[in-house]
Amino acid sequence: MAPPEVMNGAGEALNNDAVGRAEGFIQMVNYIAIAADHPILDSIEYSRVNNVSTACIVDGTYICPLDGTRFGEKSNMRCAEGHYMPHPWIAAWLDEEEQEMLAPYYIKSGVIASYELSCVLQGNLPAASIPKAG
Repeated sequence: MAPPEVMNGAGEALNNDAVGRAEGFIQMVNYIAIAADHPILDSIEYSRVNNVSTACIVDGTYICPLDGTRFGEKSNMRCAEGHYMPHPWIAAWLDEEEQEMLAPYYIKSGVIASYELSCVLQGNLPAASIPKAG
């Protein structure tokens, strides 16, 4: 299981725990060379940029963790069993009864290629960060 500081990342301990228990945990460490005179170094040093974000090319397959069916089978936002795909803009439009059908997370399946790792102010991965040299 993931270390507590990872599970508590981005204030999402309950969701991270659910994902970790259901899907497992893998830690990834990237070593990146940056030219000594590159302007990003000041932003990293002064924590204006302190997280990382990733992206990948997918075939558009998103799986519901509650029943294993694809989102988009019933509609663009729902799986075959009627669960809504979790996304902030979707949740904002749901009434209280529909909120109960919101899946806790989705599984991005059909990954074709991983292609991007960005240094950002706030990344898309809980607890993903740029460590400071000691």
